[in-house]
Amino acid sequence: MRIVFIGGTGRSGTTVLAKILSSHPNMMAFDFETRFLVDPDGLLSLFHTWNNNWSPYTASKALVRFHRMARELSSPQNLKHRILEKLFLKLGSSYQRYRHVPFQSVIDSDQFMAKTDEFINQLTEGSYTGIWYGTESFSINPKVYVSKPKSRDDLLRIMRSYVDSLFSPVLKKENKEIWIDHTPFNMLHAKELTLIFPEARFIHMRRDIRDVIASYKGKDWGAKDLDLLINWMRGFYDKWDSIKSGLSEESFKEVWLEDLVEDPEKETNELCELIGVEPHFKDMNQDLSFSNQGRWKDDLSSSEIVKIEKDLSRFFYVSS
Repeated sequence: MRIVFIGGTGRSGTTVLAKILSSHPNMMAFDFETRFLVDPDGLLSLFHTWNNNWSPYTASKALVRFHRMARELSSPQNLKHRILEKLFLKLGSSYQRYRHVPFQSVIDSDQFMAKTDEFINQLTEGSYTGIWYGTESFSINPKVYVSKPKSRDDLLRIMRSYVDSLFSPVLKKENKEIWIDHTPFNMLHAKELTLIFPEARFIHMRRDIRDVIASYKGKDWGAKDLDLLINWMRGFYDKWDSIKSGLSEESFKEVWLEDLVEDPEKETNELCELIGVEPHFKDMNQDLSFSNQGRWKDDLSSSEIVKIEKDLSRFFYVSS
């Protein structure tokens, strides 16, 4: 299985590009961000625990949290869940961490958890019921995993095999060869993802930072304070700049959303060269009008625009 990781700041066009590339006969992207590789408690959290911070305690806690995340990702969203979600939102609280990641729409829930249990069994010697310091409150029959350190090569092999066991059957069913994941912060973990998936390709979706900030301000998960948003964007690009300097030129490409809207054929042809496929798309007539270019002119105040120009001007889009 081959993988293409698309990422960016968020609100930068990652989903748009994933939909375009999915119209290629060899590529497939889900309609949602998978999250489980790079989010806290995800696969990379496990990797860091085993590779850098293994102890019987840290390993068990990391596995408990990963198993919980997998269970939440794979759980069907029925009427009860939707009612509880609305109730908790009215109370200003969160009901379920991954309520908008419908993995069960592409991978059967039981199969997802069976593959996850097989994966955990390869990392452990067994488990028992017990309570340690730090066990989550109100846990019923909490599980403690028993494990041993593993070499990095063994760890990477086991993780690669696990991901392949989840997604290769989906690709085979759809007669596809390449899986596209468009979780935005993929780019900030490109170094670790390359260790697990050496043949992976990375696409950094960029967008005029003024439009990105304007979009963030309209979301319930985005900061409303401009100084916080500016620091958020600086942090992302500081990290990305340090990471991309260590990547091979043939493994990644940066694409501006504005260029993609202006000339989608040119941009996708270059991406196909990066990925190693012929540029044969079933549908290149994607509606890109919803990209909201220049929304910052209406959504940001004059004082906000001045401040962004002062602090983040190097992230403005300049037409070529």
